[in-house]
Amino acid sequence: MWETLDTDFRPSSTRLLSDLLSPQSSIHAHVREMDILDAAKDPVRENRAQMFISMLPSDRLTTFMSDEKISTTTLHLLLKCHQKIEYLWTRFVDRDEERFGDVDVSLKTRPWAPPLLSHVIGFNFYMPATSDQGAKDFEFISCVMPRLQNLDIITDQMGRNINHCLSEHHESRFANLNSLSVQNLSLGNGSKNLIGRLEPIKLKRLELWACSDIGPFLSELSKALTDTPGQFTKFQIKYPEDELVEESQSATVNFLEQFFRPSTLGTGHWRP
Repeated sequence: MWETLDTDFRPSSTRLLSDLLSPQSSIHAHVREMDILDAAKDPVRENRAQMFISMLPSDRLTTFMSDEKISTTTLHLLLKCHQKIEYLWTRFVDRDEERFGDVDVSLKTRPWAPPLLSHVIGFNFYMPATSDQGAKDFEFISCVMPRLQNLDIITDQMGRNINHCLSEHHESRFANLNSLSVQNLSLGNGSKNLIGRLEPIKLKRLELWACSDIGPFLSELSKALTDTPGQFTKFQIKYPEDELVEESQSATVNFLEQFFRPSTLGTGHWRP
């Protein structure tokens, strides 16, 4: 009952919203997963989300999702009230009231973040605007999320190079990662660097969404798995619609034939 709650905190039913936000609500004790949909678009509805988060029993939530960027105030409250949260699928920003806008923020600059992220095993990494900041943030999450198993790397800028979130001399690895999704990036000359951050033999799920120049990435992954085949159960690729994909498709077929018999396969063109 009510283990998963999806709500945008709109007052579509005044009574239902009132019941949801009541300290005496019987719902609170059951909720484990929460998706606030687009509530963060509106300060009033995001405030209601904050109220609900604080009303739940401590450390109750294991999964939090949001379609819109949440404020760092909401994120801090979420992590402080639910310190065993495992899946964090959202973006976060500072609300800049003076400039009437949102400012992207790095968790690396928040002293409260590292100890509150240690239980996270699923995370969306949105690449910052600058390469230098992206590399620092990527290094940061690899250090403060030692249990990370599911990682999605996303950029809003189609075709951006994966190297923009990778430092050339990396120190940390995602030692427990078994699920990787990459979206909108060009993998090309950053392939070796990215694979060097992983334990390829542990990967079970790989998804490449609208990623260009995937041939070098699959080639490097093949090299990493030469001695010990992987254990994939899901392998899915969506090619960018405007990309000439013969080379990418050939690399994909060779990769699958050489190493894997995934139980779930998918290929196709990406339509944003």
